[in-house]
Amino acid sequence: MTDDSDQSLPLSNPSTLLRRWRWVIGLIIAAAVVGAIAFTILSRPEVVPVQFNLSGVAMGGIPSHPNQTAAYSAPLDSSTKARITLVRIALIPFPGFPTPTLTHVALLARGGGYPTGTTGWPPGAGTGEGVFAISKLSGTVIDSHTAHKLPPVILYGVVGPKPGVVYAVLGVRVTYRFRDKVYSTNVYSGASDCVTQYRVHPSKAQLDHCDAVFKRLTSIEGSLPMVKSYFKT
Repeated sequence: MTDDSDQSLPLSNPSTLLRRWRWVIGLIIAAAVVGAIAFTILSRPEVVPVQFNLSGVAMGGIPSHPNQTAAYSAPLDSSTKARITLVRIALIPFPGFPTPTLTHVALLARGGGYPTGTTGWPPGAGTGEGVFAISKLSGTVIDSHTAHKLPPVILYGVVGPKPGVVYAVLGVRVTYRFRDKVYSTNVYSGASDCVTQYRVHPSKAQLDHCDAVFKRLTSIEGSLPMVKSYFKT
């Protein structure tokens, strides 16, 4: 009668164990290489086919009533020639200042001037000149590069609720479709909404305050790292 409890498992052949370990180590190395390649691909910044140049509207500003629409422009001037479909925009916050609420978005319907800061919607074109003609933005196809012509211009309206507060944005982030893919890029065309409580016209003191903040914003905007790095690319 044999005592099974005293039996031991046979030892594997050393060469067999070595082959198995080489196989396991090979799998680990292969997985590490694949993971490194995948990480490199996924972490690589996406190449945006169309970006927009300095718009010429470095910082627009206007005094407004609480919850009154302040309207601004973002010209879509690009060095890249392409036909793109506009999808939507979002405001780019200005560090250190509250962000207003985006209430209106449109495309300037025809060439000519555009507002650097005005009130009302559609935005007024000037005393006795009516309002700017606008068209819908979402779904509109535009040429991103229009040599010797006024580029397409986005008009956007914002509101701020609290008097005595200056709301500001660095510009707008434009989402567009190009060759069945969707991309987003920044258009640095800043705006400040100096919300002020007044009857007919702001007082000189109110205007002086808004103007001082406006100049401060213009100075800060040009020194911000994200703006400086964008225009170096």
